Amino acid sequence: MYRAWMIQSISRQMLAALMCCMALLLGQALAANAEDGTLATSTSGLKISGFVDVSYTHNFNNPADRENRGRIFDKTHDDFTLHQTQLFFERAAVAGSDPLGRAGFGLRLVYGRDAEVLESSGGTPEEKFAFEEAYLTYAVNDTLQAKLGKYVTLLGAEVIDNTGNFNISRSFLFGHAIPFTHNGLRLTYTPSDRFQMNIGVVNGWDNFAEDNNAKSLEWNVVLNLPGNISWSHAIIYGDEPAKAPMVGDNLRVVYDSVFSIQPHDQWTFVINFDYGNEQGASVVKPGTDAEWIGVAGYIHYDASDQLGLTVRGEVFEDTDGFRDPLSLPTAIKQTLYEVTLTGAYKLTPALETRLEYRYDDSSKSGGFGVGENNQSTIATEVIFQF
Repeated sequence: MYRAWMIQSISRQMLAALMCCMALLLGQALAANAEDGTLATSTSGLKISGFVDVSYTHNFNNPADRENRGRIFDKTHDDFTLHQTQLFFERAAVAGSDPLGRAGFGLRLVYGRDAEVLESSGGTPEEKFAFEEAYLTYAVNDTLQAKLGKYVTLLGAEVIDNTGNFNISRSFLFGHAIPFTHNGLRLTYTPSDRFQMNIGVVNGWDNFAEDNNAKSLEWNVVLNLPGNISWSHAIIYGDEPAKAPMVGDNLRVVYDSVFSIQPHDQWTFVINFDYGNEQGASVVKPGTDAEWIGVAGYIHYDASDQLGLTVRGEVFEDTDGFRDPLSLPTAIKQTLYEVTLTGAYKLTPALETRLEYRYDDSSKSGGFGVGENNQSTIATEVIFQF
């Protein structure tokens, strides 16, 4: 057993070293040979991209257990964190071409602390490597495409890769109201630039290794309206394993809406709303349904091509103690509030630095530790993209 553990440990270290070396080499190649930030091969249509994401977070409560309660990826106080070293290999499926050209794939490899959260295939808490996405695609025609494998969820305003977010930390909605990834089959229908619809059958929430319950259905509609307005609606519905000490499966449904508007090139406004319900899962009132609801708002301002500023405000209510967002010993009924201020500055088009202050508050006495109803953190982040 010890020998097997040693082999796995060495293999992970070798894989991490290989990914880091590839990232550096690819970064140099991309800087020299590509204008769009990706490395493309003319014969196969393969594109390779990625990034390296490192941050430091300090909690002014100085928690003895060094835990930033309620956080997702920035979980540790006073800690430099390699969140992700990522490589993404993609070959687009092109409609109207030969049978081989209609087929494509995506493979997103992640090494770093974030993999501990993303790994849903039975990995240990110390796992540092994950397949964030691994899927096949096929272009049925110009408007319909199929995707089979593991891929990110349709829900939420924020995403796993921080290159697609305004802030360093993730919202409570991202971490506790919605899933991260799915394993299954998804059909995407895009008849025009104004409308897109997705529908799929998946193995529930963050379930990659095997399905331990009935299949879940996912559905999403995105409307792109005049005036740089986008409005998406998404639903996931299906059986999920009951939370201990309950047994069996419970029907779980979540509705997610993201509304964004960009009235000017420099200004972006986003509102994200989530409502969730799970049958008979309430911890506060056993036997009744559990509900959670929340809303987050974002104001982003691009002062220049290099400097960006973002304010995020959020309210998340766990009315039945089921989502347990603060990772407390016992689930409790509570409402969480947070305000986040983030500044981002691009030293180069590929190298971005960020600085963030965040304030969290809980309606529950002692929600952020003994005698602490709130917490304040400051964080800095550096992201290199290629």
